[in-house]
Amino acid sequence: MLTPTKVPLGLVAAGYSNGSPNGTFTMTMACSDGMQSNAITVTLGTKAGSAPLVYQVDFTHGVLTVSPVDVSTPAGQSTLSTNLVANTPVLANGIPQADGTIKDYVLFYYTGATPTAASALN
Repeated sequence: MLTPTKVPLGLVAAGYSNGSPNGTFTMTMACSDGMQSNAITVTLGTKAGSAPLVYQVDFTHGVLTVSPVDVSTPAGQSTLSTNLVANTPVLANGIPQADGTIKDYVLFYYTGATPTAASALN
């Protein structure tokens, strides 16, 4: 059994690209030296029944809303294309692949007021 790895909070570098059977995006995160960033491609399966859990976390006007996004549907993929764009804070949990990508298992992306840690990445 494989256990998903938590990728540190990062920012979307290249927005979500629809695909079948997988969509992808690239994210960066701060390295331990705080100066460099590593880019990681995250793959999201779009097949019904095996798609990752994706949540939009929005904090606007003091109201926190967490909404599931079903990436196995055209509407869910459209939502990701609209919201998962450059500089969007993102938190991914997935299985590292031999080619250096992450096969996503759980994804959180943030809209509205961003998490404090994400502002340190700018």
